Amino acid sequence: MKKLSVILAFFLIFSSAFSAQERTASKSSCKMDGDFKFYLPSWLGFVNGDNPILGLREDYTVVDSCFNFMIESRASIATVHRFTFSWAFGMGGYIENNKTEEDLFSFDVSLGLGVYYHLYDIKTYPLSGWCLYLYPMYQVPVYKENTTPYFSWKSAYDIGYNFTFLEVFTIYPYLRNIIAWNAKDVRFAFDFGIAIGIYFHDFDPLFYGK
Repeated sequence: MKKLSVILAFFLIFSSAFSAQERTASKSSCKMDGDFKFYLPSWLGFVNGDNPILGLREDYTVVDSCFNFMIESRASIATVHRFTFSWAFGMGGYIENNKTEEDLFSFDVSLGLGVYYHLYDIKTYPLSGWCLYLYPMYQVPVYKENTTPYFSWKSAYDIGYNFTFLEVFTIYPYLRNIIAWNAKDVRFAFDFGIAIGIYFHDFDPLFYGK
């Protein structure tokens, strides 16, 4: 119950911050669209699933069961010709259930910067098309229970294509590379998955000089 309360509290803060960003953007002269993403279970379970290799402990072979999860908000910064620059703020966590010891839990935060390339010069959906995203800070624990995280830091990058349809929905197939390290160990992981999203438009005509 305590873990669920922490997750819900952070989710409410995240939702409030995202809504505030949308309201602020609509009053400015800069078009700032948003894309709120839910990550579905991924192929190898590093982004969303049951893979413990990049979890909280050194010896991941003793883990009975675990679960990674992630949600994310992306927002556009500026569009230059066929390129749109954007930022991302993600939240997630890692829950580990064990039969012989206390369960482990962490709540994680990710920060990223990305660029979208538009095959066609369509300005209606700046957060669409081919995408490269860099996460200098990826799934770094900001709250934890019953553990000291094994890794000091994580970073990642992904390549994908964001499809936008029916004006408000997105589908994002991606390939993500994650690196986790500390003073004595470095681990790499590749994962493939799909995120589904809700697209938020900022129809500010001043952005395009209309």
